[in-house]
Amino acid sequence: MGKVDFGLAVVGNIFKSGFEPNIVIFTTLLKGLFKENRVKDAIQLFYKITEIGYTCDDFTYGIMVDGLCKTGNVDQAIKLLNDMEKGNCKPNIVIYNAIIDGLCKDKQIPKAQNLFEEMICKGVVPDVFTYGCIIRGVCSLGMWKDVESYVNKMVNSGVSPDIVTFSIIIDALCKDGRTEKAQTLLELMSARGVQPNVVTYSSLINGLCNSGQWEEATKLFNKMIGRGISPNVSTFNILIDAICKEGMVKKALVVFLRDVLPRDAFF
Repeated sequence: MGKVDFGLAVVGNIFKSGFEPNIVIFTTLLKGLFKENRVKDAIQLFYKITEIGYTCDDFTYGIMVDGLCKTGNVDQAIKLLNDMEKGNCKPNIVIYNAIIDGLCKDKQIPKAQNLFEEMICKGVVPDVFTYGCIIRGVCSLGMWKDVESYVNKMVNSGVSPDIVTFSIIIDALCKDGRTEKAQTLLELMSARGVQPNVVTYSSLINGLCNSGQWEEATKLFNKMIGRGISPNVSTFNILIDAICKEGMVKKALVVFLRDVLPRDAFF
C-alpha cells in the first residue's frame, strides 16, 4: 500500500470512528494523488468532498488547479476556475498564474491572453511570473508586437522585468535569427541592473553560432568568463560544436583543453 492509499485508509477510519477530518487533510491527500499522477482519483476525491459538504479554500483550489495544469488537464482547471467565480472563494493570482502558464505550455496562447485580460478586469494584478508566462507564450509564436506590448504594459504598471523575463525574450529572438536585437537587449538588461546569467549568455552564444557568427560568440563567451560567470556543459557544447562546424578543430581543442578540462587533468 502506497503512502496516499494509507492516508485514504486512515481518513476512512476517522469517519468510522465518528470524527470528521478537516479540509487540510483532504488537501494533503489531493497533493499526494497528483504527485503519483493519479489525476482521475484526485478529481473524484475533490468532487466527493465538496459533495459531502466541505468548503474548499483557495489553497485546496490552488493544489487542484496546479496539479491539473501540470498534468496537461488545463481545460479541467478552467472549469474549476469558473466554479470558483460562482462561489465565495474567488481565484487569486496563484490560480490565474497556474492556468495562464498551463495554457501557454499547451500552445493555447489566445486563451491565455484572454484570461490575462479577464483577470485584470476582475481586479487581480499580474505579477512578474504572470508576465513571464504570457511573454514566453507570444514569443513562441513570434508575435513580436505582442511581446513589445506586454513588456511596455509590464514596465508601465510598475513590474520590473527580471532575469527570467529577459532570458525568455533573448532566447526567442535568437531562435528567430534576430541576434542583433538580442545583443542590444543583453546590454539593456545590464543597464537596468539585471545581471545576465549562464542561461542568458548560452542562449545568445547559441544564436550567434547558429547564424555563423562564431567569432562574436567566442567574444561573448570570453566576456561572460570575464564577468565571473562560469560556463556550463551546454555552453561548451554549443561553442565547440560551432567551431568544429567551421572546420577549426584545433581551435575547438584549445577551448576544450583550456576551459573545459580541470587544471590537474594531466597530473
